[in-house]
Amino acid sequence: MSNGKDTFSYDVIELVRCAIVLAMVCLANGVNAQLISVERTVFTEPVFNSEPSHTVDEPAVDREIRDNRAADSDLPLKMDFAVLTATFTTTDPERLFGENVVYLDPSQEPVTRELNEFLPPDLSIPPGGVELLEQPITLPSPGPTVNNKSSGCADESIQNFNAPEIDEERLKFSRLMHEPYSVYRSEQSMFAWLPGNGEDFGWFDWQSDPYLRRGNKHGLTGAFNIHWLAGPISSPLPPRLYDFTLGYQVRNKLSDQFSYDLFTSIGAYSDFEASARDAIRFPSHAVGMFHVNRSMDFVFGIDYLDRNDIAVLPVFGLSLRDVFVHGLRMDLVFPRPRIDYMLNETNRIYLAGQMSGGTWQIRFPDGSNPAMTYRDLRLMFGVESTDKDGSLSAWEFGYVFDRRLEFNSQPGHSGFDDAFLIQWISRH
Repeated sequence: MSNGKDTFSYDVIELVRCAIVLAMVCLANGVNAQLISVERTVFTEPVFNSEPSHTVDEPAVDREIRDNRAADSDLPLKMDFAVLTATFTTTDPERLFGENVVYLDPSQEPVTRELNEFLPPDLSIPPGGVELLEQPITLPSPGPTVNNKSSGCADESIQNFNAPEIDEERLKFSRLMHEPYSVYRSEQSMFAWLPGNGEDFGWFDWQSDPYLRRGNKHGLTGAFNIHWLAGPISSPLPPRLYDFTLGYQVRNKLSDQFSYDLFTSIGAYSDFEASARDAIRFPSHAVGMFHVNRSMDFVFGIDYLDRNDIAVLPVFGLSLRDVFVHGLRMDLVFPRPRIDYMLNETNRIYLAGQMSGGTWQIRFPDGSNPAMTYRDLRLMFGVESTDKDGSLSAWEFGYVFDRRLEFNSQPGHSGFDDAFLIQWISRH
């Protein structure tokens, strides 16, 4: 057991060194240090019985057979385990533990199973110094203490934790909330209802946005949408409008500090009764992101809407994460600002602003083919959760204002009263 004890002592010394150095760094920084405990289970040196014991009444042949089996076996006759615990003091756990931190909850997060991946380079354990069990090393929340005195284990005090079940497919908001702003638009599907009747204007949407999923870097995209219209009765509007879009999107980064999101498309926006040529439009965007640091990104670019009322919008703003309150993300980016607050790993709430509407080519009963443009501004409150398939789903409740309807064949526009909107969204 001497070699096992030496290895165990060496590990304890190395972990103590790590704790001391990290504590000194945090004291030097003088910024809200945080205590983090790391628990890991290790093997001690296996022990073999080199001199098998014999009973007095055991026949010589049986002794020889048993001794040969013991000599040929690769398994140790006895294996000891031990639990090492170290407490780190740090002002930036993510920087200490690297990009691969996966959060169990907002205050404690597990690290990877290789010890060398979470110790600083100058304090790493030499190869072969410690053999880890095949289980994650976690930063647990405190739990009741129990003594493990079962056969084959060292008499060590360990923690009994009730960790939540982890679904590998489900997204974690603690990771999404800290991601850099590198995606301007991504795939989403929705059902939206804006009530209206009489001289008011309302519609029901079944819509998908023609963009890539968040994890994809480049590829072809497409969407087919239907809008059911309601009112106003004074305008002979068609009962339905359609969008058919094909596009290509690419996302990438030029360096650790700069990334981009580019998209171009061609689409037909019409009631499919009017002129097909006049219904063709080319929505596109080109947006760049400068990643200032781990908590801030600067976003800039253009969004080409190809609408009759507004053809182009500038894209600019800041993305801030955990700057004022832990769990708060603020994507203050025009024209689609959004503020998120994480409730837990699978739920968050948010406020978002957006401009909605579009331009469609339609046919009136008199045979004319004007371009109809509808526009409104929306302030949305959403409750979002993660799904087991890796997507996000949300219910949104919105206040809709500055509503207007216009035709390129008629001067002026029609205005409508403010309204409320409810919609369900699935994001990918």
